[in-house]
Amino acid sequence: MSLLAFGINHKTAPVDIRERVAFAPGELATALKKLVSCPHIQEAAIVSTCNRTELYCGLESDDVQAIVDWFREYHKLDRRDIEPYIYLHPNDAAVRHMLRVASGLD
Repeated sequence: MSLLAFGINHKTAPVDIRERVAFAPGELATALKKLVSCPHIQEAAIVSTCNRTELYCGLESDDVQAIVDWFREYHKLDRRDIEPYIYLHPNDAAVRHMLRVASGLD
């Protein structure tokens, strides 16, 4: 299994983009169910705050584009509207990023 951290934050995207991709608290459970029902996604977590929206996924394959497409389609965004702002951290970099976020260093 490979790991992936995917998202946008206050360093990569303006507030209007961050607002368009934020998950409301009431929709998080439904969004997470839809995310883990995607092919190749074994496990997932969503972090959505005023400063960031991130997906952490355990993947069966390296099909990163499927995660980007799910995110884009879920929020009804055109690829050109979101791709300039996203970042991807695979495997060890995903773990490092998650720990930095959890500890307040990012």
